[in-house]
Amino acid sequence: MTELLCIPLKQTGDVDLVKPIKTLISSTRTVTTADTNSITELQRLRARMVAAIKNQEHSEAALTDIQNYYDQLGHLELKIPFSGTKIYFKWLDAFDKGSWFGGSIPYTMSTNLLYEKACVLFNIAALSTQVGAAQDLSTEEGMKKAVKLFQMASGILSAVSTPPPTTASDQKPTPDLSPESAAVLSSLCLAQAQEIVVQKAMVDSKKDSIIAKLARHADTLYTETITLMQKETVKALWDKSWFSVVPSKQAMYSALVQVYQAKVCRANKTIGEEIARLQIAKDLLSKSESVQVHNWVEICDKALQEAKKDNEFIYFEKVPAVEDLPPVEGAAVVKPTTLPERFLPSEKDLFEDMAAFDQAAKKSECVVS
Repeated sequence: MTELLCIPLKQTGDVDLVKPIKTLISSTRTVTTADTNSITELQRLRARMVAAIKNQEHSEAALTDIQNYYDQLGHLELKIPFSGTKIYFKWLDAFDKGSWFGGSIPYTMSTNLLYEKACVLFNIAALSTQVGAAQDLSTEEGMKKAVKLFQMASGILSAVSTPPPTTASDQKPTPDLSPESAAVLSSLCLAQAQEIVVQKAMVDSKKDSIIAKLARHADTLYTETITLMQKETVKALWDKSWFSVVPSKQAMYSALVQVYQAKVCRANKTIGEEIARLQIAKDLLSKSESVQVHNWVEICDKALQEAKKDNEFIYFEKVPAVEDLPPVEGAAVVKPTTLPERFLPSEKDLFEDMAAFDQAAKKSECVVS
């Protein structure tokens, strides 16, 4: 039905969480069996995340695991000063085509838990796009789930932030986590969520005027994404196919605005305006390489021939210039989902019963804003 772009996941290596955390706790008190079990389970969650990334397991189960790992990090940071553990987290750039074994592949290493959390959040967003794109978009349930996942990804990417290096061993964040990169990806996810809404409106045979407005907002969102993608600071990140797919989507939805508004004109018997809009649509469709374009070109050609014939023999209306056409306002029905305090509120807090390292400690190390 439609081609959806997915964000690649960041790769990371295995990290020992258990020994450094237990060492920190043991500096002030005895490490209990419950402490060990909870920290070991956290280690298992991270190991499952690493395995899912390595094996390209793009499933809802993998998404739940990584969300749970993120939540549990939040619980643990309320109990211990994580900066005291000196755990070195290493992450690759998501858009780098290399691997850990290439020898020259750039990565960022940091002891700051905020960096680990930012990378995990990025992967939650990325995996959400993978799972969303895999949905059966020919069904209502599949469409609804995909829209939800792309909105969640957009919200995460609009919220994620990374800390500057705080120690000599810390490195600058990888380019995929820059504010400019996150802005592009957030915009793209939201545009694709709106695109699915347009597709569903067409499947459900909504009013032509409604579809035109929905398509206008998809056009607007894709136009914004193209502008953000072209910034020199991030332009080199994107797969070259994105530079054809995104403009093709923008051109197609811009064309669909005119196709469906032309149907409104047909119903209102404003044939001159119908002809003008169909001509615009035809020009826009010629700029799109979308898989759906051929069908729309045929529909547009047939409607245009019919409108011209009717105008020649019945209506005799003047075809208005493009600049004289009434604008079609967009209808925004999607928005970035607000980053939740917890992704899985029903999951058990592994560290609920752990004694706080410092009762006066506040959750200040790791704030995502």
